[in-house]
Amino acid sequence: FVAESHAAARSVVAVWRHGSAAPAGDADAPDTSAPDTSAPDTCAPAISAPEAPSGPTDAEPPALVALLALEDALRDDAAATLAELRGRWQLQTTLLSGDNAAAVRGVAERLGVADARAEVDPVAKAAVVQELEGQGGVVMVGDGYNDVPALRGASLALTLASATPGAIAASEVVLHGGGLAGLGRLFERASRARHVIRLTLGFAAAYNAIGVTLAATGHITPLLAALLMPLSSATVVSIAVWASRRAQTRV
Repeated sequence: FVAESHAAARSVVAVWRHGSAAPAGDADAPDTSAPDTSAPDTCAPAISAPEAPSGPTDAEPPALVALLALEDALRDDAAATLAELRGRWQLQTTLLSGDNAAAVRGVAERLGVADARAEVDPVAKAAVVQELEGQGGVVMVGDGYNDVPALRGASLALTLASATPGAIAASEVVLHGGGLAGLGRLFERASRARHVIRLTLGFAAAYNAIGVTLAATGHITPLLAALLMPLSSATVVSIAVWASRRAQTRV
C-alpha cells in the first residue's frame, strides 16, 4: 500500500513592524524580542526567522513582531485507517512525498509508517511503485497531478472525490465522503467478494463432477441431467445474492 502525502507542507509568514521603537518601560509596547521559533510538533523542523526587510539606512530597524506557521492538517481518519490496513489486512505501507525529509519524517511518525521517502518527484514515485510491484501487488493512493504516473503504474489506483481530474482519470476507484475510512470498507467488500467467488466455484465444480459421474455411469437419464444443469446455475446465483445481502448488512 503506497500513499502520497501533502499534509506536511508548511509556510512561514513573518510580520515586521516599522517605525521608532516604543519608549522603555511602556507597558503597552509590543514585545519586540525574537518570538519562539520552535516547531509546535514533530511534523516540521524548527522555524527560522526570515531576514528583516531592507529600508532606509537612517530609519529605525524593523522589529520582528510574529511568525505565522501555516500547515495542512492530517485527515482525522488517516492514522486509524493505516493502522487497520497494517493490522487487519497485513499490508505494508509506504509514504511518498515531495516535501523535505524532516516534515515527512514527522508525518510518518504520527501515522506509524516505517517506510517514508521524502523529496520524491513524480518520475521517482512511479519508479518506486514499479520497484514495489516486483514484490507483489501495489495499491496506490494519490490525489494530485504529480501522482498520475505512479497511479497508472500500480495494480490498483485509488483517489478521493476531491482530487484533481488527472488523478481521478488515472484511478480505478474514487473514494467519496471526504475521508480515508472508505479504504477499510473497500478491502472488506473485496474480501467478501473473493469468498463468494471461491464458494460458488467450489459448489459448481462439485455439483458438475457429481452430475457428470452419475450421468456417465447411467445412474441418471440424460433428460434428468439436462434438467439439473439450470438448477446448478440457479443455486450459484442464489448463493451470490445471499452473500451480497449479508455483506450489505455488515459493512
